[in-house]
Amino acid sequence: MSKLFTKEEIVINIDEIDVVFNLSNEDLKSDVLYPVYILFTNTKTRFSKLTKLFSGSTLNHVSVGFTEIIDKYHTFDATAGGFHTEEYAELKGALYSQYVINIPKEAYDAIKNKIQSYKDNNKKTSYNWVGLVNALAGKVIIKDKNPERKFCSQFVASLFEDIGIKLSKLPSNVVKPSELINHKLLQFVKKGKV
Repeated sequence: MSKLFTKEEIVINIDEIDVVFNLSNEDLKSDVLYPVYILFTNTKTRFSKLTKLFSGSTLNHVSVGFTEIIDKYHTFDATAGGFHTEEYAELKGALYSQYVINIPKEAYDAIKNKIQSYKDNNKKTSYNWVGLVNALAGKVIIKDKNPERKFCSQFVASLFEDIGIKLSKLPSNVVKPSELINHKLLQFVKKGKV
């Protein structure tokens, strides 16, 4: 990540959106940037196979975690019916590709706080079936006004939008996992089978 920073004030143009980091060389030497891991998976469930038919992508589910170890990743899941923390046992056997994005502490804390809020209010969340239809169409066909209703890639994209990083040119409520995987700030970590 440090390759992106060469001046005291850094502006990175990402798909026509400027993300500004005010970091000095001293900041870069310390641990100012914090990793957020994004895990793209194919769990081989019936729902995953169905999604693959429509999306054409093998890795059709996405979740967020805070360690490289694949043990607790957060997402919105159709089977769980809303916000869900995926444990290692649930992911075991899934094909995956893991990426990391390094962000300033304030942004990192904001993402962690948002995830904690979803955990605390889990019963108020639900899976966004309408949004999934929109994502498959690539445009908003049916509007959904409930902010606690999301699908996996909408959840991940909105977490980053809330801190000023747009991971896709598309709105978060129509973005597919495959449209997030090629973002310039995502750095490949590893791939394989959990």
